[in-house]
Amino acid sequence: MTDEPISAAESEATEPMPLGSRLFNVYAAPGEVFESVRQSTPAHANWLVPALISILLGIVFSLVVFSQPDIVASVMDAQKSVMQARVDAGKMTQEQMEQALDASRAFMSTKFMITMGVAGAVVGTPVTFLFMGTLVFLFLRFALKKREPFLRSLELVGLSWMIYVVASLVTLLLVMLKGSINAGPNLALLVGQFDPTSYLHQLLAAINLFTVWFMIVLAVGIARISGRPTGVIVAMALGAWAVIRLSLAIASAWWTNFSANL
Repeated sequence: MTDEPISAAESEATEPMPLGSRLFNVYAAPGEVFESVRQSTPAHANWLVPALISILLGIVFSLVVFSQPDIVASVMDAQKSVMQARVDAGKMTQEQMEQALDASRAFMSTKFMITMGVAGAVVGTPVTFLFMGTLVFLFLRFALKKREPFLRSLELVGLSWMIYVVASLVTLLLVMLKGSINAGPNLALLVGQFDPTSYLHQLLAAINLFTVWFMIVLAVGIARISGRPTGVIVAMALGAWAVIRLSLAIASAWWTNFSANL
């Protein structure tokens, strides 16, 4: 028996895609990235590296944004608008509002905001990865009847999370340009002053273009791993996201209004 030479195409198909290529190709060719993942042994680097990048960007975001007095003031303005609604409703006097704002200013210092932002990035990112990984794992196991190790779900979340790396940079730019912590790549940019008590504004803020992109990329990964049609998984993912985000937006506006009327 003679050995047949392996063609270049076959060689490339069986050769694992390097981590760097996976991190960058996920933007343009997620199907190829996740096909490479499917054919490879699960690797912690596929989620650890995106997590570390996200943490680093979160720290940079906090240091840059919360060192700006105008942006810190925008956080206070949001609190002030809620308290003013309580004053207008007769639930609080003007003097009480000023006292509450003075107490808030004592905590909302630049140092405090930076510390909370950094802590949120360092602690929140791993928690988010684990939470999202758990959801993907359960979806694969029980909805799609696909038995995969938990690490595989973390890979899907981690590589898809590279979308949020770009989102973080865009958000940082928008926050700096608008001078408001509420600025971001969402439809709330279409309104002038963001009102946290407005159901419409909360709904517009919930429609984040990068989140939609992230969900599509993650769905492509799930489809490749499970062997299910990509269109079906994308529709399911976007449908679930729409229901959850709509519910959270309504709940956020309701809670803000409820707090204002206490």
